[in-house]
Amino acid sequence: MLIISLITTILTVLLALTVVFKKYKGLANMAFSISLLSTASVLFFDSMSILKPELLSEWKRIVFVSEAVMVVSWLMFSLSFARTDYWRTAGRFSKYLIYLSPL
Repeated sequence: MLIISLITTILTVLLALTVVFKKYKGLANMAFSISLLSTASVLFFDSMSILKPELLSEWKRIVFVSEAVMVVSWLMFSLSFARTDYWRTAGRFSKYLIYLSPL
């Protein structure tokens, strides 16, 4: 279980850094990268609380702060993404993935 969380955390951080270093610096992209980083920190520090339970209070304090940031950043991302017309600029492969996502 911890290996899956670690792999997910690494992939999430890599995706967030990819979004940050792209040439598009809009509000939706920055909110998305902050959301991914806060989600990765929740996953990582929850895993650390399982791995090293003697430091549980410190890990959970970081998790609670990350969850608070995560809620605000996902809300900011969804509101800023809904206000723009990304659907028209999305590629064919991206639209195909969006159509398949409910499955």
